[in-house]
Amino acid sequence: MAHRLLTHFKRFGAISALLLGAIPGHAEASGKDKGILMVHYGTTNDDMRARSLEAINADVKSAFPTYEFIEAYTSPAVITALEKKGLSYPTLTEALMTLRGKGITDVVVQSTMLMNGGQTDFVNRECERMRVFYNEMNVGRPLLYTIEDSRFLANALSRKYAGKASGRHDAVVFVGHGGDNPGTAIYSQLGNMLSETQGNFFVSTIEGYPGIDNLTTALKHSKAKNVTLVPLLIVGGNHIRKDIEGIWRERLEKEGFHVDTETTSLGELPEIRQWIVKKIASSGD
Repeated sequence: MAHRLLTHFKRFGAISALLLGAIPGHAEASGKDKGILMVHYGTTNDDMRARSLEAINADVKSAFPTYEFIEAYTSPAVITALEKKGLSYPTLTEALMTLRGKGITDVVVQSTMLMNGGQTDFVNRECERMRVFYNEMNVGRPLLYTIEDSRFLANALSRKYAGKASGRHDAVVFVGHGGDNPGTAIYSQLGNMLSETQGNFFVSTIEGYPGIDNLTTALKHSKAKNVTLVPLLIVGGNHIRKDIEGIWRERLEKEGFHVDTETTSLGELPEIRQWIVKKIASSGD
């Protein structure tokens, strides 16, 4: 309890200081007037963070060298866990105030959330609340928003994993997080598009529809014997280790399938990272 109170106190003090920085005359000028804020859910896995989130950040910074760059995490649990490891990551509000304190007047906010849901709702609410501090604020859409987005990702994944589904009895399953909000319907859209590129591609989710029961039925109907599980996640971590390599693999093996797993997350793929860069470039269109 004492640790949580101290953490909240420190954050309140930091935000107060940043608010002063947003006032003309108090700004720590960066020499730039435009900024980019990358918003990630976050991860406590150092290796996965370096291979995905930090790689995304590096590509964005390289593509927009004249913009002030900052990142934020939306998961309080991840932020707290990293603080205990001596690593500090700002919240969305703190990041926006830091940019304003550096004299940034125009900002692009882009999250790495795959689809609309609770996390994107939170980002939109916080940005709307902070919009008053900026001349212009463009909040990018989630990565899977349009039909073209789903088609791009389906084609990119098909190119990457076609070799894993080349045999008559081979299947590739892309495993997403899922949820109970309307935005998760896009998983089914993506699954249909993937099956158009290669008939033995499937999409399933850890939470929500289509779940592992739906997947098991579909795999049996397809006559698949060899299954490769691939994370449909921007960053890996516990969902890969506990769910995909653990619960899902064990369940499918009990159903009689030979199962292999991939650990490469979407954020590790250069083509996906450049897709995010293009999203930022078109923000506000």
